[in-house]
Amino acid sequence: MINGCITFYGAWDIRNKWMAFALEDGRSDGVLYDTKLDAIRHVSNENYFCFFCFRGALGGSNPKDCQLFLDINRHAYNHGNRLADPEHKTGGPDLIISTSGYDTMAPAPVELLLRDDPRWRKLFDENGVFRG
Repeated sequence: MINGCITFYGAWDIRNKWMAFALEDGRSDGVLYDTKLDAIRHVSNENYFCFFCFRGALGGSNPKDCQLFLDINRHAYNHGNRLADPEHKTGGPDLIISTSGYDTMAPAPVELLLRDDPRWRKLFDENGVFRG
């Protein structure tokens, strides 16, 4: 279904769209939603669905990746995590962070190189975070 949407609508046109998939069996109604919050509001019970954004799979997806996505969301649900929040302005946090989200949390490559250099050591705090 994901690859079909990318093919028929075009990756650029759906890059920020969302789909809802049932945790029970992976079924979807095939509706593309403009926001995660729209998707949450249109399902019968947000706790029994996971929400997929095309932003992370514009090149398509294979069955293994889709199964892993469902398994991760099922595991989170089975352990008490409820990530879909109709009260939150964006629909709640995502279980799998985006590349840009990861990049903001990870140190820049130059920081990794300079961290161990004694000449630059004074620029890093005790946790190895760049202060300069």
